[in-house]
Amino acid sequence: MPVRAMIIRPSLMCPFLAHPFLAQGQPVSGAGLARPDFLSLDSVSCVSNTSRQIGRGARFAPPCRPPPVSFANMLVATPVIRPFHSSTAAPTSRSLMARPKPVTFDKLKTVAENRRARFDYYIEDKFEAGLALQGTEVKALRAGEASIAESYAEVKDGQVWLINANIPEYSHGNRLNHEPRRPRKLLLHEREIEKLFGAVERKGMTLVPLSVYFNSTGRAKVELALAKGKQTHDKRATIKDRDWKRDKARLMRDKG
Repeated sequence: MPVRAMIIRPSLMCPFLAHPFLAQGQPVSGAGLARPDFLSLDSVSCVSNTSRQIGRGARFAPPCRPPPVSFANMLVATPVIRPFHSSTAAPTSRSLMARPKPVTFDKLKTVAENRRARFDYYIEDKFEAGLALQGTEVKALRAGEASIAESYAEVKDGQVWLINANIPEYSHGNRLNHEPRRPRKLLLHEREIEKLFGAVERKGMTLVPLSVYFNSTGRAKVELALAKGKQTHDKRATIKDRDWKRDKARLMRDKG
């Protein structure tokens, strides 16, 4: 089957010259780059626009060399700027805002309270700590069974532990029940743990649990105090102030 040659003008040579394989003499196809014909710049024939269509057995016009073109210019690709499409929505001012800090000491239901702690200690600072519990311990706390009157906290191996807190066994816990006075881990931030550790080691302060409660989200929390022990005369002054406040309230109530 005869192959029909393409008749092009010299001014229309740019599409051929822009092809890097033609400039380097590499094999490309003649029609749609489908056949591995070997073409080069010398094999491209230029004929005039008035030349008739070449048929079977017709001769090509004498080859003419196109004007020199810089090979670097042919390889320069025009950058294509595409719009940015993201799978997520663009950030808004609301999404960039900091998450609000949860409310601390949200005592929805108080389970246990250490009332003597304020009598025996000066409360310097208070922290809200989470409590790592077992299933039966949570059920016992929801039933209101706990005591922290003789408990304290200590910093050990970079963690804070609640010592000697009594959570009785759950009545329906069977053999999977917990140990009532086992050490329980308190959940605090790293900065809070470092602050507590420094206060205990350098200043000789004590970590005293003030209360155990459930917050509005249903999580068990411990109100932990950084305290300093009182002397005997300090306790007497505390008793005197407490009695005076009680008498003052009675007098104000009697007078009306």
